[in-house]
Amino acid sequence: MSQVYTGASLFLHSLTAHGVNVAFVNLGSDHPALVEEIAQQKVDSRKKEEEKLSIYTSPNEFVGLSAAQGYAQLTGETPAVFVHVDCGTQNLGGGLHNVSRNRVPILIYAGASPHTSDSSLQGGRNEWIHWIQNTIDQPSIVRRFVKYVGELRRAVSVDQVIGRSLQMARSEPAGPVYVWGVRESTEEFLTKEQATKQIVPSRYAPLQPMGIASSTVDQIASLLLAATSPVIVTSYLGRDPKAVPVLGALAKFLQIPVFQSCPTHMNLPHSHPCHAGSSYGMANPWLNKACYFINK
Repeated sequence: MSQVYTGASLFLHSLTAHGVNVAFVNLGSDHPALVEEIAQQKVDSRKKEEEKLSIYTSPNEFVGLSAAQGYAQLTGETPAVFVHVDCGTQNLGGGLHNVSRNRVPILIYAGASPHTSDSSLQGGRNEWIHWIQNTIDQPSIVRRFVKYVGELRRAVSVDQVIGRSLQMARSEPAGPVYVWGVRESTEEFLTKEQATKQIVPSRYAPLQPMGIASSTVDQIASLLLAATSPVIVTSYLGRDPKAVPVLGALAKFLQIPVFQSCPTHMNLPHSHPCHAGSSYGMANPWLNKACYFINK
């Protein structure tokens, strides 16, 4: 029996091609093609392990997203989270607030109620719940907490949507993105050539931050050297581990205290002589006496 290829085949192929190797999932009636493709990958001896998506079932979406956040912060990689239509999207709850405010890149995928009911397309409506779950503007549930919303409309363009979404998630400031699509988009049949097409991740590389003007660097340096009570306030700098020793060297050279306000990462070791404490509330005694401060 020959293998069947669908939009779900290209979906998983696109994720692993872009370096997404782990997904925390809570599956439902919008994911049958994905379930079939995940099962197919497990028995496909032609695929290397790095070409297979590791699946971790999470009975609660908040837990799944929180696990994905921990994975992303620990490894520096971008995981995926699969949830079930509108109700699964709502169950992300405060976890979405956390990954958004902590600037963690995660791709969230939710299916949507099929839009056909006459058997004209593969994956159309076949049970009563598909009418109840037909939510108006489903992405509006999360739009204010994600960097980008991508929609799967046709199977053949799934790779483009995934590539663009991951580019947005990984571009600084990083953050979650939301991809959604009706069931027909993942169940639409594709040829083997379409489903296994070569994907070039560099086409969707994260946007590079722009350097500040040299005149601005000179101005900052002059203000720091002239300041009598400067202070550095940081929350997110440790997202880039290479930035931590640079901050430490700057603080030590100029003897500037570093205060970590609601830190989401380790921005400066607490053993550093310039570490001036941290706070998860409003108390920041250093700001009251600072004449100049840098916030990062």
